[in-house]
Amino acid sequence: AAVELVGGIASGELLHTDVGLSFWGGVCPLEGTVIDHTHPLHLQCITDKILAVPNGRGSCTGSQVILELILNGIAPKAMVLRQPDAILALGVIVAQELFGKSIPLVSLGPEGFSKIATAPFAAVHGATVVAGSSAAAAAATAAEAATTPPASPDDLLAASALELTEEELAMLEGNRGEAAAVAMRILARAGAIDGAPSLIKITQAHIDGCTYIGPGGLKFAQRLADLGGRVAVPTTLNSNSVDRRRWQALGVSPSLGEPAYALGDAYLEMGCSDRSFTCAPCVSPHARTPASCHIYR
Repeated sequence: AAVELVGGIASGELLHTDVGLSFWGGVCPLEGTVIDHTHPLHLQCITDKILAVPNGRGSCTGSQVILELILNGIAPKAMVLRQPDAILALGVIVAQELFGKSIPLVSLGPEGFSKIATAPFAAVHGATVVAGSSAAAAAATAAEAATTPPASPDDLLAASALELTEEELAMLEGNRGEAAAVAMRILARAGAIDGAPSLIKITQAHIDGCTYIGPGGLKFAQRLADLGGRVAVPTTLNSNSVDRRRWQALGVSPSLGEPAYALGDAYLEMGCSDRSFTCAPCVSPHARTPASCHIYR
C-alpha cells in the first residue's frame, strides 16, 4: 500500500532503478549527478526528475545530501520509494521545517514500485502515484485518482502511531523556545515514518553532521543557533573536515576551510564540547550529567 511520507504534487520524467542509492558518496550535492560508478544510474542527473529508488543505502549523511540538493535547487521533483526510509525523508523534513522548501516523498510497496518501472513519466499527488506516456497525462490521471489532497505535516504526524508525553507536547508547542520546538517536530516526524510508538530520554549525544559537505549543512546549524538552539545533554562532535587549529598552515583551501570552521563554530555556539571533533568520541573522556533529551524507538 502507498504511504505518504511528505505530502506534495509533482510530475515529470521518471528515473527508476531497482538498486538502492547511497546519496552520501553516491550523488554529487553540487551537481545532482549520480557519481557512484557501481550504480545503474551512474552519471545520470536526478535534478527535476521523479526519482524512483527502492531505498537509501549507506551512511545516514545521505539525509544531509538530500538537504543540500533541495537548498541548491537541484533536487528531484519528487522521490518514490519501495519502502519507507526515514534517513532519506529526514533531509526533506529538515528543508521543509527550517527553510520552507520541500519535495513530495511516497513509498509504494514492492508491487506498486515495480508497476511504474518502465514508464517514461510519472506524477505524484499525495499518496497517489501514476506512471504514463507524458507528464501531463500522468498528472491529470493522478489528480483524478487521488481520493484526498496531499497531507500536511500535521496530518501525517496525527495519523502516526507516535504518542508524545505532556513534556514532549509542550516542547513541540514552544515552551522551550523555537529551536527546541522545530527540533522536536523534526524528530517526531522522522520517528513517525519509522513507526516509533514513543520517544525515550537520553543522557549524552554525538553529532555526526559536523562534517562539511556543502552550504546546506552549514545553514542548518547556523539556523538552529540563530533560533536559540542549545544542547540539553553533553554533546560531542564528529570530525570537522579540517584541522581547526592548523588548516591554513596545512594549505587547505579557504573554500573548504572557512565554511568547515564556521560549521564547527555553530555547533560550539549551541554548547557542544570543544574537546571532541572526532568520529570516535568513546575514546575521549567526557563528563556525563543528568539531563533530558529524546530519541525515538
